[in-house]
Amino acid sequence: MRSVRVFLLGLGCAISSFAQAPPPAAPVPRFEDVTKKAGITVSHLSSPDKRYIVESMSGGVGFIDCNNSGKLDIIMVNGSSVDRYKQGGDPMITLYHQDGDLHFSDITQSAGLTHKGWGMAVSVMDYDNDGWQDIFVTGFGSNVLYRNLGNCKFERYRKSRIERCRMQWGCSLGRLRPRWPARCFDSWVRLHIRVLIMSRGGSDRASSCC
Repeated sequence: MRSVRVFLLGLGCAISSFAQAPPPAAPVPRFEDVTKKAGITVSHLSSPDKRYIVESMSGGVGFIDCNNSGKLDIIMVNGSSVDRYKQGGDPMITLYHQDGDLHFSDITQSAGLTHKGWGMAVSVMDYDNDGWQDIFVTGFGSNVLYRNLGNCKFERYRKSRIERCRMQWGCSLGRLRPRWPARCFDSWVRLHIRVLIMSRGGSDRASSCC
Protein backbone atom coordinates (compact mmCIF):
# COMPACT_ATOMS: atom_id res chain seq x y z
CA MET A 1 0.00 0.00 0.00
CA ARG A 2 2.90 2.30 0.80
CA SER A 3 4.44 1.65 -2.63
CA VAL A 4 1.14 2.57 -4.28
CA ARG A 5 1.05 5.90 -2.40
CA VAL A 6 4.65 6.67 -3.41
CA PHE A 7 3.84 5.83 -7.05
CA LEU A 8 0.78 8.10 -7.05
CA LEU A 9 2.74 10.91 -5.39
CA GLY A 10 5.47 10.65 -8.01
CA LEU A 11 2.91 10.56 -10.81
CA GLY A 12 1.22 13.69 -9.42
CA CYS A 13 4.53 15.55 -9.22
CA ALA A 14 5.32 14.59 -12.82
CA ILE A 15 1.93 15.82 -14.04
CA SER A 16 2.26 19.07 -12.05
CA SER A 17 5.73 19.79 -13.43
CA PHE A 18 4.51 19.03 -16.96
CA ALA A 19 1.54 21.39 -16.61
CA GLN A 20 3.74 24.22 -15.33
CA ALA A 21 6.33 23.92 -18.11
CA PRO A 22 6.50 27.16 -20.13
CA PRO A 23 5.17 26.94 -23.67
CA PRO A 24 7.75 26.88 -26.44
CA ALA A 25 8.67 30.30 -27.77
CA ALA A 26 6.93 31.29 -30.98
CA PRO A 27 9.27 31.62 -33.95
CA VAL A 28 10.29 35.21 -34.69
CA PRO A 29 9.30 36.25 -38.24
CA ARG A 30 12.20 37.38 -40.39
CA PHE A 31 11.89 39.84 -43.26
CA GLU A 32 14.05 40.54 -46.28
CA ASP A 33 14.11 43.85 -48.15
CA VAL A 34 13.13 42.90 -51.72
CA THR A 35 12.09 46.40 -52.83
CA LYS A 36 14.59 46.75 -55.68
CA LYS A 37 14.29 43.09 -56.68
CA ALA A 38 10.52 43.55 -56.94
CA GLY A 39 10.98 46.53 -59.28
CA ILE A 40 9.69 49.19 -56.88
CA THR A 41 12.05 52.10 -57.46
CA VAL A 42 10.02 55.26 -56.77
CA SER A 43 11.36 57.57 -54.08
CA HIS A 44 9.01 59.50 -51.84
CA LEU A 45 9.29 63.23 -52.55
CA SER A 46 9.71 65.52 -49.56
CA SER A 47 11.77 68.40 -48.25
CA PRO A 48 14.40 67.73 -45.56
CA ASP A 49 14.06 71.32 -44.33
CA LYS A 50 10.41 71.04 -43.18
CA ARG A 51 9.94 74.80 -43.43
CA TYR A 52 6.15 74.50 -43.62
CA ILE A 53 3.72 72.33 -41.71
CA VAL A 54 2.48 70.75 -44.94
CA GLU A 55 6.00 69.44 -45.55
CA SER A 56 5.98 67.58 -42.26
CA MET A 57 3.41 65.00 -43.33
CA SER A 58 2.46 63.22 -46.53
CA GLY A 59 2.62 59.86 -48.17
CA GLY A 60 0.70 56.64 -48.00
CA VAL A 61 0.21 53.35 -49.83
CA GLY A 62 -2.70 51.34 -51.13
CA PHE A 63 -3.34 47.96 -52.73
CA ILE A 64 -5.58 47.41 -55.73
CA ASP A 65 -6.34 44.64 -58.18
CA CYS A 66 -6.74 46.97 -61.14
CA ASN A 67 -7.35 44.26 -63.76
CA ASN A 68 -9.12 41.64 -61.60
CA SER A 69 -6.24 39.21 -62.03
CA GLY A 70 -6.31 38.06 -58.42
CA LYS A 71 -2.87 39.65 -57.79
CA LEU A 72 -2.53 42.83 -55.77
CA ASP A 73 -0.96 45.90 -57.35
CA ILE A 74 0.64 48.71 -55.34
CA ILE A 75 -0.24 52.42 -55.26
CA MET A 76 2.42 54.73 -53.83
CA VAL A 77 1.52 58.31 -52.84
CA ASN A 78 4.41 60.43 -54.07
CA GLY A 79 4.29 63.60 -51.97
CA SER A 80 6.02 66.84 -53.02
CA SER A 81 7.47 70.01 -51.51
CA VAL A 82 6.41 73.66 -51.43
CA ASP A 83 8.98 74.63 -54.05
CA ARG A 84 7.99 71.79 -56.39
CA TYR A 85 4.28 72.44 -55.81
CA LYS A 86 4.68 76.09 -56.86
CA GLN A 87 6.11 74.80 -60.17
CA GLY A 88 3.13 72.55 -60.85
CA GLY A 89 3.61 69.73 -58.38
CA ASP A 90 4.36 66.06 -58.98
CA PRO A 91 2.31 63.07 -60.12
CA MET A 92 0.19 62.39 -57.05
CA ILE A 93 0.54 58.60 -57.18
CA THR A 94 2.57 55.84 -58.81
CA LEU A 95 0.88 52.57 -59.79
CA TYR A 96 2.93 49.37 -59.78
CA HIS A 97 1.29 46.45 -61.59
CA GLN A 98 2.19 42.96 -60.39
CA ASP A 99 3.53 41.02 -63.35
CA GLY A 100 3.96 37.75 -61.48
CA ASP A 101 6.42 36.15 -59.08
CA LEU A 102 6.15 39.30 -56.92
CA HIS A 103 7.69 41.53 -59.59
CA PHE A 104 6.08 44.89 -60.37
CA SER A 105 6.16 47.35 -63.28
CA ASP A 106 5.44 51.09 -63.20
CA ILE A 107 2.35 51.62 -65.38
CA THR A 108 1.37 55.06 -64.06
CA GLN A 109 1.51 56.88 -67.40
CA SER A 110 -0.17 54.17 -69.47
CA ALA A 111 -2.87 53.82 -66.81
CA GLY A 112 -3.76 57.52 -67.15
CA LEU A 113 -2.86 58.48 -63.57
CA THR A 114 -1.16 61.69 -64.63
CA HIS A 115 -2.70 64.44 -62.47
CA LYS A 116 -0.02 66.51 -60.72
CA GLY A 117 -0.27 68.04 -57.27
CA TRP A 118 0.76 67.05 -53.77
CA GLY A 119 -0.53 63.61 -52.79
CA MET A 120 -1.39 62.87 -49.17
CA ALA A 121 -3.50 59.71 -48.92
CA VAL A 122 -5.17 57.11 -51.12
CA SER A 123 -8.24 54.88 -50.92
CA VAL A 124 -9.37 52.05 -53.19
CA MET A 125 -13.02 51.23 -53.75
CA ASP A 126 -15.53 50.36 -56.49
CA TYR A 127 -17.59 53.53 -56.14
CA ASP A 128 -19.85 52.87 -59.14
CA ASN A 129 -20.31 49.11 -58.58
CA ASP A 130 -19.16 48.18 -62.08
CA GLY A 131 -16.79 45.44 -60.90
CA TRP A 132 -13.59 47.49 -61.28
CA GLN A 133 -11.77 49.04 -58.34
CA ASP A 134 -11.37 52.82 -58.52
CA ILE A 135 -8.86 55.17 -56.86
CA PHE A 136 -9.41 58.29 -54.79
CA VAL A 137 -6.42 60.47 -53.82
CA THR A 138 -6.46 63.34 -51.34
CA GLY A 139 -3.89 66.08 -51.57
CA PHE A 140 -2.88 69.60 -50.74
CA GLY A 141 -4.88 71.91 -53.01
CA SER A 142 -6.93 69.26 -54.78
CA ASN A 143 -8.36 65.74 -54.57
CA VAL A 144 -8.61 63.35 -57.49
CA LEU A 145 -11.10 60.55 -58.22
CA TYR A 146 -9.94 58.07 -60.87
CA ARG A 147 -12.54 55.78 -62.41
CA ASN A 148 -11.28 52.38 -63.54
CA LEU A 149 -12.39 51.79 -67.13
CA GLY A 150 -11.12 48.22 -67.01
CA ASN A 151 -7.76 46.47 -67.20
CA CYS A 152 -5.87 49.19 -65.32
CA LYS A 153 -7.02 52.08 -67.52
CA PHE A 154 -8.29 55.09 -65.58
CA GLU A 155 -9.90 58.44 -66.26
CA ARG A 156 -10.34 61.35 -63.90
CA TYR A 157 -13.99 61.74 -62.92
CA ARG A 158 -14.45 65.48 -62.59
CA LYS A 159 -18.21 65.56 -61.96
CA SER A 160 -17.92 64.07 -58.48
CA ARG A 161 -19.18 66.14 -55.55
CA ILE A 162 -15.87 65.32 -53.86
CA GLU A 163 -14.33 68.04 -56.02
CA ARG A 164 -15.90 70.59 -53.65
CA CYS A 165 -13.01 69.87 -51.26
CA ARG A 166 -10.53 71.47 -53.64
CA MET A 167 -8.21 74.29 -52.52
CA GLN A 168 -8.02 72.78 -49.06
CA TRP A 169 -5.77 70.20 -47.50
CA GLY A 170 -7.21 66.70 -47.72
CA CYS A 171 -4.85 65.08 -45.26
CA SER A 172 -6.53 61.72 -44.70
CA LEU A 173 -9.59 59.72 -45.62
CA GLY A 174 -11.52 56.61 -44.80
CA ARG A 175 -13.95 54.38 -46.63
CA LEU A 176 -17.28 53.99 -44.90
CA ARG A 177 -20.10 51.53 -45.25
CA PRO A 178 -23.60 53.04 -45.13
CA ARG A 179 -24.78 54.18 -41.68
CA TRP A 180 -27.81 56.06 -40.39
CA PRO A 181 -30.18 57.38 -41.59
CA ALA A 182 -32.05 54.34 -42.83
CA ARG A 183 -32.25 55.64 -46.40
CA CYS A 184 -28.46 55.28 -46.59
CA PHE A 185 -28.56 51.49 -46.31
CA ASP A 186 -27.72 50.71 -49.90
CA SER A 187 -24.84 49.19 -51.85
CA TRP A 188 -22.93 52.43 -52.54
CA VAL A 189 -19.57 53.17 -50.96
CA ARG A 190 -19.14 56.42 -49.00
CA LEU A 191 -15.95 58.34 -48.26
CA HIS A 192 -15.08 60.38 -45.21
CA ILE A 193 -12.34 62.92 -45.90
CA ARG A 194 -10.46 64.72 -43.16
CA VAL A 195 -9.68 68.25 -44.34
CA LEU A 196 -7.36 70.82 -42.80
CA ILE A 197 -8.43 74.33 -43.79
CA MET A 198 -5.51 76.74 -43.75
CA SER A 199 -6.37 80.41 -43.33
CA ARG A 200 -4.18 83.45 -43.79
CA GLY A 201 -4.93 84.62 -40.28
CA GLY A 202 -3.25 81.53 -38.84
CA SER A 203 -6.41 80.04 -37.33
CA ASP A 204 -6.24 76.66 -39.04
CA ARG A 205 -9.06 74.25 -38.34
CA ALA A 206 -10.02 70.71 -39.22
CA SER A 207 -13.30 69.74 -40.82
CA SER A 208 -14.82 66.85 -42.70
CA CYS A 209 -15.97 66.51 -46.29
CA CYS A 210 -18.05 63.55 -47.38
